Amino acid sequence: MSSIFKTPTTIFYKRHQMAIPKKTVVKTSPVGHVWNAIKTIPLVVKEIPNLPRGKLVKLTGVFMCGSSLLYYFTGPSIYNWEMRRVREAEMLEKFGLKKSSTPPGTARPFSHSYGLDFRAQFEADKTSQTGQTTQTGQTTQTGTSGSEV
Repeated sequence: MSSIFKTPTTIFYKRHQMAIPKKTVVKTSPVGHVWNAIKTIPLVVKEIPNLPRGKLVKLTGVFMCGSSLLYYFTGPSIYNWEMRRVREAEMLEKFGLKKSSTPPGTARPFSHSYGLDFRAQFEADKTSQTGQTTQTGQTTQTGTSGSEV
């Protein structure tokens, strides 16, 4: 049985080293990849006149769409965003709201204290400093004149 594995046909299954040397792998950083891409730009530009018609049309379309999008995002989109805010502010003024800290339609009353409810303490401090509490629980202010500015 051991003679079966020594036949010349078993050499076929062995892996032999080829005479062609392997190319060394050059590791580059992302900056190196960008630099290599920049170095090939002149070669690519020289080949543009030799492109087939279909690829030339695609390349032209890419440049046109890219320049149109760049124009839109650097100009009209910013203007449209600002004008939208102006229209919202005018609408709010029209309905009587003068100052808003939140976008329209998103304001909600505060409904939970989460353990941080200091309103009662502030009101108690305010009443003790500026007014006196009556027997009914209402406060009356003292020391103020009849006309307020």
